[in-house]
Parts: sequence; C-alpha cells; structure tokens
Amino acid sequence: ITEEAIDWIQSVDGPFFCWIHYMDVHHPYVPHTEAADKLGLDSAITEREAIQLRRKMVEEPEAVDKKERQRLVDLYDIEIRYTDTQIGRLKDAVDSQFSPSETTFIVTADHGEEFQEHGKFSHNDGMYDEVLSVPLVVSGGGIDTQGHQDELVELLDIAPTCCDLTDAPIPDTYRGRSILDAA
Repeated sequence: ITEEAIDWIQSVDGPFFCWIHYMDVHHPYVPHTEAADKLGLDSAITEREAIQLRRKMVEEPEAVDKKERQRLVDLYDIEIRYTDTQIGRLKDAVDSQFSPSETTFIVTADHGEEFQEHGKFSHNDGMYDEVLSVPLVVSGGGIDTQGHQDELVELLDIAPTCCDLTDAPIPDTYRGRSILDAA
C-alpha cells in the first residue's frame, strides 16, 4: 500500500487529500525480518505459525502459555515497527514533493491491543489504556509541534481538525472538535 500511495502522490499536482489505512498491526501478525532485527527480536516463525498462534489467542485464550504470549507481543511489536517504517517512507515521499509547511500529516490508530494485562486478549470488550490509548500525531501545515498536548482528544476530532486546517466549514453533524481549539 505504501508503494501505491507514493506512486499516486507523485502523480498529484496541486492540493489533495489522501487517506492511507494500514492494516499490518491487525490479524495476522506477519513476521518481518528487517523490523524484527531492528528490535532485536526473533522472527523465526512462519506466517502460518503466526496465524495459528493468533487464532489460538482468539479462540482458546486460556490455553496460551507464557512463552506464546510473549511471542504474540513480539510479533505485535514487529508489526508496529514495520508499519512505522512504512509511514516514514510515505512521509519522506510527501516531504520530497511538497513543502512540509503546506502539508499536514496525521497518524493515528483505531485501537490498541490487550495481551492478558487484565486477563484477556485482543480489543473487544476492554476499556483499558492498552486498548483505548492510541497515538495521534499531527505535523506540518504550520502547526506548532513543539511539546505535548496535555488535553485529551479523541478520534472524532480528526475530521473537524481536517476541516479547520483547510478553512472548510465544520458541519454541525460532526460530533468532534478541532484539536487546534485545544491548543
């Protein structure tokens, strides 16, 4: 998906909106050797074994032993590193073609993952930080990225923020608010 997005972005001339939805940090957790090596983790597991282990996590969570749990966490971390690398490639491609001061880049996630921290796996019915706290990074477009934003924001705030950044009216039907208002 990164290659397709870069190819498309390189063909764009003028203002654009692009949504890239990475699914790599979802089932199945596929071992990526280069990402594993960067993390110092073992990637010696076949894709089939990784899929079977993830299925066991979902279907028989009580049967997952400590070693398998750590393997799942490692595979998840490898997927995060791999996706981070792909996002970096995409950002570099955007920055090489467009001025970072005129381009806004937003990165977020739909949920986190629980690995028995509270007795369960996955993200289905837990209201814990492992599931709810996701990254939200907004850079470029003249936004001051120095420091942290201490105010809580939510994913509902992304669409109004995009409107605010492009001087488009924020529809009354949007339930979120622009994070620029939180500054």
